[in-house]
Amino acid sequence: MNEPNIERIRRYLQSKEVQERVQKSMQDAHSKATVTISRAAGLFNFTESQLREWEKRGLLKTERTALSQDSKTSTGHRQFSPDELDKLALIRELMDQGYTLSEIPQNIDDIWQQIVGDHQYSVPTTPSQDNNRALEVEHYPIDTHVEAADEEYFWRFFVSQALRLSLLLICEEMPGTIAGLFLPLEHKEPGQRIDFPQNISQAGPSLVGWIGANQAFYAFFESAPTFEYPSDFRIEYLPGWNENICPTPIIVIQRRARAIAVTGIQVASIQRILELVYMHVNDWLPFFGSGKRYWIEHVTNFGLNPNVTDALLDKMMNVIVELGGEEHARCSLKSNCDNQSGCRLVQFYGKPA
Repeated sequence: MNEPNIERIRRYLQSKEVQERVQKSMQDAHSKATVTISRAAGLFNFTESQLREWEKRGLLKTERTALSQDSKTSTGHRQFSPDELDKLALIRELMDQGYTLSEIPQNIDDIWQQIVGDHQYSVPTTPSQDNNRALEVEHYPIDTHVEAADEEYFWRFFVSQALRLSLLLICEEMPGTIAGLFLPLEHKEPGQRIDFPQNISQAGPSLVGWIGANQAFYAFFESAPTFEYPSDFRIEYLPGWNENICPTPIIVIQRRARAIAVTGIQVASIQRILELVYMHVNDWLPFFGSGKRYWIEHVTNFGLNPNVTDALLDKMMNVIVELGGEEHARCSLKSNCDNQSGCRLVQFYGKPA
């Protein structure tokens, strides 16, 4: 490594502003629990192929989750430790400033620690954190609370149902398929598309609707969506979408599912529904975009598959068992056998005594 280049990097990293920016990037990465190669790449806007190549060069070190039967060959997924995420934050910062990969030494993390040492700058709190603290001390009239709650509930309900209805139309011919609908909130050039799930983070801030195999529905906002196992899915697009009205939604479905088949009328209906969502983005975004705020709708269709499960009902069963024991839980289920869901649950958990 060229010594002048290392000295130039040292001087750059001694800047207080640079240190605060890098440390914030590191803290953001540490706050994300998933450290698969897909997640690590998405956090810093790298590609998985880049990270694999850098690992081969020795710039990065990863761990594997499992070994083959001979205990010699790794068969698990790459896992990035917090230290390696710190290193990626440094690499991202330097590359953004024009440094090439060949100019970045393998021990850049050691150089960083030598510069910063024990005198690391604290990162200012985000506006959302400040707002959370403010809510702990501020008080509002009850009628104001009610009005705000009504406003929030309406937009969260409307937006989530718009996504759910769109997904149901898309998956009408293949019930039971796991599928997602991503609405990018940043306008891109017409025709610019993401073709592979591992690159889904390129969509940027997105509203996400997700329907499970049991038809349970989830809606949430994600600033940089990623998948832990992107190879499980594939991306498709709706034919005949008019990008002049609103950005093209990204459809993600299980890789083994058959291709989506929608009519022109269905596409027009979905576009009209989602157009309203885009038109009111400033109204609903505050109720989705701050923290982990999900909308979950448990509408499990037990008729799709005799082995289908429901996370909510599973947890409710555990609570019932805690309250009155397993026998009480079975009796409670028996009393619900006059409807299809109750009968299915009895079959799943075991026939009552």
